[in-house]
Amino acid sequence: MILIEQTTSFQDDQPRYLPVAILDAAQLREQGWTNMSPDELRRTVHAHHLYSLITKQSAGVDLFPAWQFVDGVYGSLTEVLSHLPDQPGGEIHAFWTVAVDEFNELSPAEMLAGIGYEVRKNIEKSQQQLLSEPLSARLQKVKNWAWAYNLKD
Repeated sequence: MILIEQTTSFQDDQPRYLPVAILDAAQLREQGWTNMSPDELRRTVHAHHLYSLITKQSAGVDLFPAWQFVDGVYGSLTEVLSHLPDQPGGEIHAFWTVAVDEFNELSPAEMLAGIGYEVRKNIEKSQQQLLSEPLSARLQKVKNWAWAYNLKD
C-alpha cells in the first residue's frame, strides 16, 4: 500500500484537511467559516445550498458541518443536495460522511472537496488520484452516487 501525506499540492490559504467540526451559526462566524446570519443560514438550508443537523443536544439549534464551507464545496452542494430531496439532516449527513466503496473508501464530502478529512492521517495513492481529478469530474461522480443513494429508500 502506497501512502501519500495529505499536505502536498495545496495552496497556503486553503485547508489541507477537510474539517470534521459541527458548529452552530455563531461558531461558524467566530471561526471565519461564513459571515451569514442564522436566518441566512436557515434560508440556504431550505434552498438546498447547505444542510444542517438538529440534535437533542443542540436544543433545536441548527448545527452545520464545517466542511460545507471549504472553498469549492459550497457552490457545488446544491447540485448534489437536489438529488436528496426530503431527506432528514441526519440521513444527509450520513450520505456525505460515510466512506463508500465506489470512491475507494473516501466519503462523498472528501470526493467533492478534493481533500481528506482531518482525522484521516494518510491517503493511498489510488485515493489521491480520485481527489486530484477536476472538480467537475468529482462532482459528477458524487451526483451519480446521490442519485443511486436516493433510490435505496
